[in-house]
Amino acid sequence: MRVEFVDQVAVVRPMGPMVSEVVEDLHAALAGLVRQEIRQIVVDLSEVDLITSAGLGLLYAALQEVMRYKGALVLASPCPAVIHVIRDWGLERILPIYPTAGEACAVLQAAQDIAPPV
Repeated sequence: MRVEFVDQVAVVRPMGPMVSEVVEDLHAALAGLVRQEIRQIVVDLSEVDLITSAGLGLLYAALQEVMRYKGALVLASPCPAVIHVIRDWGLERILPIYPTAGEACAVLQAAQDIAPPV
């Protein structure tokens, strides 16, 4: 699992199939980012070739947590098999999917730039 930052956006890259141990690592990484008050997160799925219901459940729970703090969580670079599973579960309606992590970061950064001051 790698975590990188592009300006104020965290890019989390799980490696390998999203089964229980990878899901646990991803959960720890996402929870840590939320505790650090990182509110713009891209989950780059370019290294993931399989996703289970545990992985989908984690992504949904992480999205809810980030949204609770007025943040955003999006997905980037999933392979066709992963996209198929995400669509079968209907999660593409609430978890935006971008072709690359760069595009996802650009969208999140642009949204920050136009957000009204609090």
